[in-house]
Amino acid sequence: MEELKKIETSPVRIKPYALTIALMWSAVVSASLAWNVIHTRQGTLDVARIQARASFIKDVIYRRWNAGHKGVYVPASEKTPPNPYLGVPQRDINTEFGITLTLMNPAYMTRQVHELAEAEFGILSNITSLNPINAANAPDPWERQALYSIQGGVQEVSSEETIDGSLYMRLIRPLMTEEGCLACHAAQGYKTGDVRGGISVSVPLSPLKAIERSHILSLYMGHGWLYFVGLAGIGLGAHRLGKQVAGRKNLEQALQKHSHDLEERVKELNCMYGISNLIETPNTSLEEIIQGIVDLIPSSWQYPEVTHAQITLGDRIFQTHRFKMTKFNQKSIIHASGKPEGYIEVCYLDERPERDEGPFLKEERHLIDAIAQRLGKFLEHQRAEVAIRESEEKLRNLSSHLLTVQERERKRIAMDLHDDFGQALAVVKLQLGSIESKLPQDRQEIVSDFKSATEYLDQTIDKIRSLSHGLIPFHLDDLGLTGSLKSLADDFTQHSEIDISFDMENIDNLFSPLAEITIYRIFQEIFTNVGKHAQADHVKIEIKKQRHRVSFQVEDDGKGFDIKSMELKYPTERGLGLASMDERVRMLSGHFEIKSRLNEGIKINFTIPFEAA
Repeated sequence: MEELKKIETSPVRIKPYALTIALMWSAVVSASLAWNVIHTRQGTLDVARIQARASFIKDVIYRRWNAGHKGVYVPASEKTPPNPYLGVPQRDINTEFGITLTLMNPAYMTRQVHELAEAEFGILSNITSLNPINAANAPDPWERQALYSIQGGVQEVSSEETIDGSLYMRLIRPLMTEEGCLACHAAQGYKTGDVRGGISVSVPLSPLKAIERSHILSLYMGHGWLYFVGLAGIGLGAHRLGKQVAGRKNLEQALQKHSHDLEERVKELNCMYGISNLIETPNTSLEEIIQGIVDLIPSSWQYPEVTHAQITLGDRIFQTHRFKMTKFNQKSIIHASGKPEGYIEVCYLDERPERDEGPFLKEERHLIDAIAQRLGKFLEHQRAEVAIRESEEKLRNLSSHLLTVQERERKRIAMDLHDDFGQALAVVKLQLGSIESKLPQDRQEIVSDFKSATEYLDQTIDKIRSLSHGLIPFHLDDLGLTGSLKSLADDFTQHSEIDISFDMENIDNLFSPLAEITIYRIFQEIFTNVGKHAQADHVKIEIKKQRHRVSFQVEDDGKGFDIKSMELKYPTERGLGLASMDERVRMLSGHFEIKSRLNEGIKINFTIPFEAA
């Protein structure tokens, strides 16, 4: 395994991002300030234009009013002398009160209104034309250029201009020839609807500029405050984000460590799981298990590509391929039953970074110790299994010997009963018969007693014969195992009235005489248990030959029992019948199995190999 790597997260450089955001914020605030300043300045000019348009409209309305009245007579004075450019009859008249009145046409009245507006409000106005009657109304250069534009169809000309060092909003709009204007201007060739000239209005910008400066100052202050608050927010956000990034980096490093630790634990678990699989795999030799453990070890250490392992048990050594001992190693002793049996060694082929125990992790120390402990337990268990098998073998041999001795003793007792007691009772029966024939016939009471004695003697002889046949099945030699089992079943049916169905193949001459007697005894025990406990109406027996073995199955429809409850009882409470059957089958190297449920009957299965029998 490669050395633990730290997370390759490029450190997030908050400062450049914060500076970029600050620059963007500066640009946004500056753009906003510029837009607002431009908008404010444009607003100032728009207000000035509105004032100029209002003045223009007012002048047009005055002129229409004057023209509608064909002029207005006012007292002539120094300020209002007769208009020398007005060539109409009755320009001047004298009233009956001796007051001289002079006619004020629209142009004359408008000019005086302009003079008054200039004096009161500083607004400059002028009636001008490219063809003026009064030379005073001649256009200045700006007005002239504007009048040319108006003749070209433009309805309004305005711009910010300087007059005598002061800024003005100058605006000029066309003055159209109306019906009332023809009295004075028809001689110039104008007709109704012609552009006769224009009214120029110049609004001073200094008052509006003062208001504008105040607004712009407010804009600067507001944007400045917003800018610095934004910068402070960016700085604070960058600081917090920096802390979060640092926290995330620490968290990622911790996560990396935990992930690495978890991977190590998974490898350790896989190693222990693999060892358990090796140990629990049937028909696996000790050498195969130890070598398998040796091969599993390297993949569970940090650097499997340079890891080698060796297990020593006594004079036997198990190694990984091309094992080479180096100074970079760790070792753990294998103890079994409190005694050292060997040791495990793990080494690296080359030098690795220093960790908890040289180049090894403390978890690897725990793992190698756990493997050594598991091996020690395995060796203890294996030796215990060998001892149990040897003990079982001895016990089986002893049981077989005891059963053999038992059968011999049964045979001896049966022969004694048959040959000695049977023959003796037969002689007694013959003698009693001889005596009975000699008795006088008139002694009926004595004859009756002799007949009763003879009948009782016959019963005794039958019981001895039955007992003798029960002790040893003499008919095995005559009927064979197949016929003997059928005869045994028939006898059981006759005495118990339980129906038995047979499905049996011929199994004669497959087993040794002792094995045949053992099988016969098993069926005797089965029938005894059925008769005593099963409360069955029917028993089904199947005996089938299989490859190298015979399968026996006995099933009844009785009350059955709960096997789990039976297993919890003490051996003395379970009865010897089932245990005896199991032991007899095991003695013949067979397999015995019983299945049952309460009220569902009992099924007994056992198989016995030919060669073992």
